[in-house]
Amino acid sequence: MVECGCLAYLAVTLLVAGFLYLIYNGLLYPIVLRTAKPPYICNQLSVFYKVHVGAYRNVGTIFDEARKLLPSSDGSTLGIYYDDPNTVKEENCRSVVAAVVGENGSPIDASVKQRYLQAGFKQYELPAVTQAVFCYFPFKGIVSILISVIRVYPKLGKYIQENKLTAFPMMEVYDKQTVAFIAPLEHQKFFYPPGIEVPKE
Repeated sequence: MVECGCLAYLAVTLLVAGFLYLIYNGLLYPIVLRTAKPPYICNQLSVFYKVHVGAYRNVGTIFDEARKLLPSSDGSTLGIYYDDPNTVKEENCRSVVAAVVGENGSPIDASVKQRYLQAGFKQYELPAVTQAVFCYFPFKGIVSILISVIRVYPKLGKYIQENKLTAFPMMEVYDKQTVAFIAPLEHQKFFYPPGIEVPKE
């Protein structure tokens, strides 16, 4: 009986610990969507990017590569997702992963530029945007990313549809502690760098 009691206690402890871990990674984090001047892309961003065609879940290695080449651990990376995986075969889903290396035309360090170009990244300028749909989510690692994707995108899609907004493409901008989910409401065609076809109007 004592052994059974110990096993039950251990099982409950593991369940509680697992639940707390999920909470830490954003399971109950409030998702507040708004239409306003967005974070990050309110400035013109200088980025180095790579195009990915295939399942979005496979972009992690490009994110890791982009992050490792950043000149500072405080730098940001971003993903831009162009296709709805619910309507487009995952092998045809297009995305871009990029590292942010400057804002508003600030000079880019020559050594940083060389590192990214040698690694196969391409340089591009993303436009400044004054209006977008966006929300924040905690960034703790791979588990928080999975939870955020499951929780945010259905709410984001519903919000855009209910408010009759033309908001695209979908973006995720990461810093050390936060991911911002952003869908621009203007200048959308400039979020399609070379290698990604701009949709016909």
